[in-house]
Amino acid sequence: MKATRVYALVSGFVLLIVGVAGLLPPLVAPPLFRFDNVRVTLLYGDVAGVLPANIIQSSMRLLIGIWGVAASWRGRGAPRAFARAAAVLFGLLTIMGLIPATSSAFGLMPLYGNNIWLHGALALLGALAGWGIPTSRPGDGDIPY
Repeated sequence: MKATRVYALVSGFVLLIVGVAGLLPPLVAPPLFRFDNVRVTLLYGDVAGVLPANIIQSSMRLLIGIWGVAASWRGRGAPRAFARAAAVLFGLLTIMGLIPATSSAFGLMPLYGNNIWLHGALALLGALAGWGIPTSRPGDGDIPY
């Protein structure tokens, strides 16, 4: 299985699991650190006590997770397109999470805390899968696999 397909499938399932968990109230603990600049407080808390989230972020994770799993089942270009889009999106969210003024996405969702690590890892792995892994093997006559 190609690395881009593996990235799309694994990251899609991880985002699906975290997204669904964030939509189930028993799995959302009160936030360890509460920031007043997060204005959307529906299901606001720490998913499994680890990842800050609210309804918007959990829904976003769920949709991107569905996209990742679907891309892993599609043709050759879909997993690579997903990996590149995920690298850009999660890279932007990582940077926003590091800046205090934008760490809540302008009040819409929490991007701080362990979200920085999750988004950073997804961005780095997405960049490697989307741009860093060659599309042909040496000696194959540059035939894509």
